Amino acid sequence: MSAAPLTVTQVNRFARSLIEGDGRLNDILIAGEISNFSGHYKSGHLYFSLKDEHSLIKAVMFASSANRLRFRPADGMRVVIRGRVSLYEAAGQYQLYAGDMQPDGLGALALAFEQLKNRLAEEGLFDVLEENGIGAIAFMCLAQGLLTTKYFDGIPADSRAASASVFLNPDAVTPEKVEKAKKLNEMAKNRGQSLSQMAIAWCMRIKPVASIL
Repeated sequence: MSAAPLTVTQVNRFARSLIEGDGRLNDILIAGEISNFSGHYKSGHLYFSLKDEHSLIKAVMFASSANRLRFRPADGMRVVIRGRVSLYEAAGQYQLYAGDMQPDGLGALALAFEQLKNRLAEEGLFDVLEENGIGAIAFMCLAQGLLTTKYFDGIPADSRAASASVFLNPDAVTPEKVEKAKKLNEMAKNRGQSLSQMAIAWCMRIKPVASIL
């Protein structure tokens, strides 16, 4: 008499136990190129494939690990991943579970800087600053605490910001500087951007500051 047939779940579970039972696959470093990248906006999980010239492997990085990344992964990016290989039983698909990811070549901080600079350039913030002749002096008051427009109507006497012991000097927030900040804020709003973005863009235009960053 032949043996009773196995269920799909039993087969997948057995295959998973074989993969997870191999210690060589429990903590591996693997290099490849990202493709089919997708970030789930609700869960924060990252889904992608990692490929080389001949094959690919499906991969997932859960939000707990993705939140620690210093850069934004994207299609075509070469990376080195530390993780483990297992099988997702429900789909019968073996995949890479990424715990950490680093750019293959350019450092994470350098890549994050380049990504920010490129994004600001694509948004046209560098151009608008150049076109309007905005100088660093216009942003001095922003550095004093006006970036969020919180103090456009003055600094409340009972506010922590009014204390001389904190970084914000109330005397530095002059009506003239507030007016400059308000004009910049209107300019930013008309472009669908924030005052903070404009200030960051200005800093990125100054080569010595950009080099330090």
